[in-house]
Amino acid sequence: MFTLLAIAAGFSSCDDDYWNTETREDVEWTTQKVTVKERDWAYQTNHSGSGGYYFADIKVRELDGDVFRRGLVCCYMYDGDDLQIPLPCTRTISDGTHEWQRTIDFEFYRKGITIYVTDFIPQSEANANFEPDEPKEMRFRIALLN
Repeated sequence: MFTLLAIAAGFSSCDDDYWNTETREDVEWTTQKVTVKERDWAYQTNHSGSGGYYFADIKVRELDGDVFRRGLVCCYMYDGDDLQIPLPCTRTISDGTHEWQRTIDFEFYRKGITIYVTDFIPQSEANANFEPDEPKEMRFRIALLN
């Protein structure tokens, strides 16, 4: 009973001042659609030498110092034509015999973004010598707000 009262009090204490809404006339935004081909993924071994990850570097001319310092950078992965998945995301993948998790995330720097694909393969007898396929072609949408 106490828990329900605490939750109700928490919801009722929210007011319009909670969100700091600011309207700016000088906001600029740009988007860029990018396709990373299968051949564009590079492989990097972890520092420990066990496992690694794939990455693709994407040049983004509009990601200048202002966006880097004050702006907002978002990246979405297309899943078909009608669905965009915000990064980072983790998906469970199965080839019928093996099942593993694939995480896709990104980091940005001035004039570019690096997208990472990391596979986690659970330890089991069935997965003893299993290596998942390299990432295939993937499409992304990069959104910049300044």
